[in-house]
Amino acid sequence: MFIRIEPSSSSPIYRQIMDQIRYQVAAGILKAGDKVPSVRQLAGQLAVNQNTILKVYNELCRSISWRSIAATARSWRRAIRRSR
Repeated sequence: MFIRIEPSSSSPIYRQIMDQIRYQVAAGILKAGDKVPSVRQLAGQLAVNQNTILKVYNELCRSISWRSIAATARSWRRAIRRSR
């Protein structure tokens, strides 16, 4: 996984990392089932605090969970409408 941090950016480091991981998923670079580096590995690779990577991974998991819940709710609503 290639991630580049811009220290001069006004965007926080965790946001830069999160946005780049999201981009890699959207572009198909990271696919379902691909292993991501451990918190320790990625923190060492990027020379950032492990808590920063932990925050990134937690935020990504939280956003994925909400998206899947929303998608499920939309499919249920469609199914209910069709059955009426």
